[in-house]
Amino acid sequence: MTATSSDPLLQKPSNARNATSPDADASHHGIKASFVVIIKGLEGILDWSPFILVQSLQGSYSPASALGAGFLAAIFVLFYAFMKHHLVLRNSLYHNHIAKFKPKALDIGQFFLFGFLFLSALLLQSVLKSSGTLLVLWFNPVTTGGMGLIMWLSVVRGRPFVFDYAESAMPPVIWARLSNEKWFRDKLIEASIFWIHIMLAMTAIVTIQPIAVTCFYGGNAKNDSSGRMTVLGNLLAI
Repeated sequence: MTATSSDPLLQKPSNARNATSPDADASHHGIKASFVVIIKGLEGILDWSPFILVQSLQGSYSPASALGAGFLAAIFVLFYAFMKHHLVLRNSLYHNHIAKFKPKALDIGQFFLFGFLFLSALLLQSVLKSSGTLLVLWFNPVTTGGMGLIMWLSVVRGRPFVFDYAESAMPPVIWARLSNEKWFRDKLIEASIFWIHIMLAMTAIVTIQPIAVTCFYGGNAKNDSSGRMTVLGNLLAI
């Protein structure tokens, strides 16, 4: 007997190729969610990359070179934020709620901080022969204190830097609703002040060695024949 096309055992649903199982959909959404989390984590590191880069290069390169690298990193961070904003604006369903590009306080602060310190280091090196020793000695207190200053200024101007990270972590409509709630804003201000206290504590710690060297060894750790000041500086900078 020859089977005909009307045989229900041989017929296939017309949409069989397009059907997807619930498990496949769940897997797809899980991968997408994991990708978003990874990107958010990398962006968080990117925001701190100028400061991280400056601290990593200090000691291996001259202060001016380390600060110059931090300044270039800050430019890249701003460029990335600008390009991402316009890409999101083009593809987002909430484009009517997305404001004009406004860089994060920490990003724009690091741009000006490391740009100013880079130019100052170049100027000092061209004017003072002993500026290299001075810059190395006070490098950590100035850069760490500068980061704390950026955070403090963001609170003073009425928009703590933590606001930027909270806003980027949620849809614009949700942010617009929560940002008008006093309890929510107070929580973000508390988080900002907490970070300021951390940076102040770090600045105080890394300032101990430069003050000791300035008071007892003429501003040059090499004048300490025992090498204790150099060891102390390395320990406090960790």
